[in-house]
Amino acid sequence: MATKEEQKAPGTSGFDKLREEAVHYLGAQVEHLVDKAGEKVSDLTGRLGEVVENGGALPKSGARALPGGSPAKAFLGEKAKSVKDNVVDK
Repeated sequence: MATKEEQKAPGTSGFDKLREEAVHYLGAQVEHLVDKAGEKVSDLTGRLGEVVENGGALPKSGARALPGGSPAKAFLGEKAKSVKDNVVDK
């Protein structure tokens, strides 16, 4: 039994059908990627909000990274300093 699309366009070639399906597939993949990116941004926003509310090493590491340093290196440096300070205090 023919689908509605096949009934509407009997002169449609196999290549045209393949192209149409590829367009649908790529559209679905793009939509999925956009959803994932939105989730990641929401997670990051939530984490940053927690850091702002509770304090933390992020603002200090951000200040260290602004002059051109590596953000990861600055963050780890601040975390190491925090651990050292906690050990010295105890």
